[in-house]
Amino acid sequence: MSVEVSIIMPTYNSAAYVEKSIAAVQSQNTSFETELIIVDDGSVDQTVTLVKKRQKQNAHLLLLQQSNQKQAAARNHGLEHASGKYIMFVDSDDLLLPGAVEKLHQALQLQGKKFAVGGIIKRFKDHDEVEDKSILEGAHDQKQMLACYLAQNQEMDVGLWGKMFIRDVLGAQKLENGNFFEDSLFVFDYLLKLKPNEIAYVQQPLYVLFKHDNTTTTSYDSTIDQRALDYLNKVKLRLQQYGTLDQRMFAAFVSRTILHVVHHHIKYDADWNSKQQRSLLNSKFSAEIRCTNRWLSRKYRMALFLAKYFPKFYIRMYRGEKLRRN
Repeated sequence: MSVEVSIIMPTYNSAAYVEKSIAAVQSQNTSFETELIIVDDGSVDQTVTLVKKRQKQNAHLLLLQQSNQKQAAARNHGLEHASGKYIMFVDSDDLLLPGAVEKLHQALQLQGKKFAVGGIIKRFKDHDEVEDKSILEGAHDQKQMLACYLAQNQEMDVGLWGKMFIRDVLGAQKLENGNFFEDSLFVFDYLLKLKPNEIAYVQQPLYVLFKHDNTTTTSYDSTIDQRALDYLNKVKLRLQQYGTLDQRMFAAFVSRTILHVVHHHIKYDADWNSKQQRSLLNSKFSAEIRCTNRWLSRKYRMALFLAKYFPKFYIRMYRGEKLRRN
């Protein structure tokens, strides 16, 4: 029987949780053949040993190994070896919920769609948050769909997980932009190939996203400023090429992205200060940053106003909130 769905899982020093993640994939009850492709990104703990142990118990688990190149390169490596008609992505510290693969696949088959999006549970130390309604729902045309995706997205919209892609639609598409914003850009590139009525939605959580410390997005990386600018430039170029660039929407997208970078610095860069924050907010895309942009929610408009005009206060306030949450 040919493989219907390929599930790609990058691993790096994942010994503490990879077995549970593998088990959640392998326990999926489906009416078709699936394969799990694990790409180890140069782990130095027992990850590979544990995966090989699981591999002996399941012929449909493929282990690939590479030197440490980060998760975007690992996922691309997995894509090169995937044989399924459909593609899914799972992180090695997260869990697919029972029935997730079957439900996403069924949504595509029954509705003749090209993309399936499911909900997620974001699991923090002391609470869960559920996202099960995509911002993409209700878009009337591609321009509106892309605008909503860029300017009003939730985490369930931009992550690779909880989704099913069609291999033939992906074509030669790969992850790019290093190891920041690569998920968002990958999904965006896929949406450029679709119309809103070609997306199926499963309005229930299918994936548990664990919010850990010391991951790629929760530890300081000095390349994030340049990665963010690269991301903004790539999106702007694509929008111009497709004739779907709305200036006010793009300005909201820029504002949200730069604010995300500001938050990364405040939380994980101990040397971050108000002078550096002013400099970042007056960077190449400073003309796009407007606190009154109606594409932004009130929360984002207020945060942007404080971050831009009262940076010292904003840094103290944001770090104080982080301490209280911990």
